[in-house]
Amino acid sequence: MLTQEYTWQATRSHPKAAFLLAILVAIVSRSGSAEEVVGYDQVRDIFRKRCVTCHNPDELRGDLDLKDLSAIKAGSSSGQVVVAGDPSASLLYTSVAHLEDPVMPPNSRQIPAREQDLIRRWIEGGLAERSGTAPAGRLEQNAASPVEPITITMESEAADHRLLSFPAEAHEGWVAVRDLLRSAPITALDAHPSRDLAAVASAGQAVLFSPLTGNMLGAAATPAGDVTAVRFSRDGKLLLVASGTAGLASSVYAFDVQSGMQVWKVGDETDSILAMDLSPDGNLLAIGGPTKTVRLYEVSSGKVIHSLKKHTDWILDVRFSPDGLLLASGDRFGGLFVWEPRNGSLFHALRDHAGGVNSLCWDVDSETLLSGGEDGDIRTWNLHHGERTSRWTADVGAILGLVRGSNFVAAAGRTGRVTLWRQPEQMAAEFILPGQAEVLALSDGEQIIVGDATGQIAVLSEDNSAKIRNIQLPVSPNAKELLAARLEKAERDYLQNLAALAKNSSPVSDQEPSVDISMQPAMAEPIAQPSPSATLDAMASLDADSLQTWLENDLAASQEESQRLQDSLRASNEMLARLAASSVQLIELMQQLSEDQAELAQHIATQTQMLQRLQQRTAQLERATTRITNGSNQIDFREVLSELSATRR
Repeated sequence: MLTQEYTWQATRSHPKAAFLLAILVAIVSRSGSAEEVVGYDQVRDIFRKRCVTCHNPDELRGDLDLKDLSAIKAGSSSGQVVVAGDPSASLLYTSVAHLEDPVMPPNSRQIPAREQDLIRRWIEGGLAERSGTAPAGRLEQNAASPVEPITITMESEAADHRLLSFPAEAHEGWVAVRDLLRSAPITALDAHPSRDLAAVASAGQAVLFSPLTGNMLGAAATPAGDVTAVRFSRDGKLLLVASGTAGLASSVYAFDVQSGMQVWKVGDETDSILAMDLSPDGNLLAIGGPTKTVRLYEVSSGKVIHSLKKHTDWILDVRFSPDGLLLASGDRFGGLFVWEPRNGSLFHALRDHAGGVNSLCWDVDSETLLSGGEDGDIRTWNLHHGERTSRWTADVGAILGLVRGSNFVAAAGRTGRVTLWRQPEQMAAEFILPGQAEVLALSDGEQIIVGDATGQIAVLSEDNSAKIRNIQLPVSPNAKELLAARLEKAERDYLQNLAALAKNSSPVSDQEPSVDISMQPAMAEPIAQPSPSATLDAMASLDADSLQTWLENDLAASQEESQRLQDSLRASNEMLARLAASSVQLIELMQQLSEDQAELAQHIATQTQMLQRLQQRTAQLERATTRITNGSNQIDFREVLSELSATRR
């Protein structure tokens, strides 16, 4: 490889050779950029992290949507924001690079230079859809035909059929449940409507288990990311799993309960999905979350048919009525709305909640809605008139879970209590959990399943007001050792990659460089280890075919070296990411250990005080017994009783 200093010296002494070197540099530069085309798949996360909060279908600031590639190409009402091949004419680049107003993000520092460079290279490369491919213009001409949908016939128990079209994709079935490094809060839970089956979100996986036996049955094969919601379809044939990365992307995956195969994937949200529900007929999917918009997707096409925009804060729950004619949604600010999902119109705005609406459930007649939230009160609503019919305190603190049984209502909340109510103001039973109750579900046998902040799942019986069993997701017995081993391996691999990187990118020596020129057979003889001047003279005297051969050989060697360097850099970045993730887990584990040690110390101190009081009382009893045994006529029994009472206090 020729250094910049070498090229500058050659330019001064050999103008003709300098001209050839300029051609070489241009060819290498163009070839390198063609080989390393930046695709939309590389810049997509940048737009979602930096821009989509303000430029999305729900909040079109500047009348600009940056959610996906088609929207970016469509531009805004003012015109195009990207011009293929010309970053300087693309407002999307010049604004984030602060080259012209309006600068983006507004009132903020520029986004990192690496991200700016990726956007620039993506535009220069012609707005390619995927990295390493041809620019978008050529790609569209040679695009493969769209994936043919497959038709899946779903047979109901009533022997009727309904046909749904889903995109064809690979199916993987249920996978093994991964052990946790430590217990974690249960944040999503649902029970099958007719089988001994429940699903729970845990450490990036949706786990199926039996409430009756507590056995773990398997996990859904979801992509990498956080599982934020789980829900069974009304007919029990599908398990819906919301999975993704907060602030970037989330989708809903449907799995066949019998086989564990993925049936469809719907949604391309720009943030987490906190709430979802499938209509009773399976045709509509409602989702909500931090975007403050309830989106209704048509399952067969995967398209958004309605965006319901009345909420002013994060949407925490959405529920279809049993007949599918209405949809209720509640948010973190106390907003509670009922919609007509078929046409997307607002049916009722129910105003009474003072805090967030965390949980909703319907009566079987679809005419009564129940809601619970931060103020701790259960409310029932008559949907004919949109009026509240009752309200009472659930006695669980802030209500985080609410279910409706055949003859009771159950609520769970922050105080770690679960209460059952046969009717308003008449509590039938209560349960105390070891931690804050997070989520609540009701099995077909009307067993109450509740997950708490300690990672415990309790199965409660409504009939005898008793706890049937506790279920614990599997935790690795040697989590600390495994984590330490992972950290050691990550550190070892990282150091090895650093050494390989240093070897591949070692600086050119101070000695004068040499260039290996491979001659064609027609040449008299090759030049062995030429000096710089001799090499340049030889290059200047080559014919066109020989020069092209030399350029191609040198370019191939350069590209091979560049590819090795890129592979080494990629491996180092991956190792750094794993090391960072493992470090975070270790810190959390150590923090939990410190908390457990502090709690143990407090328990020991309390037990010590109790032991001291017990010893004092024993001594008092012994003295009183001695006095009574001596049979003294002078004993004042009121005095003895007074001493014993003081000891008890």
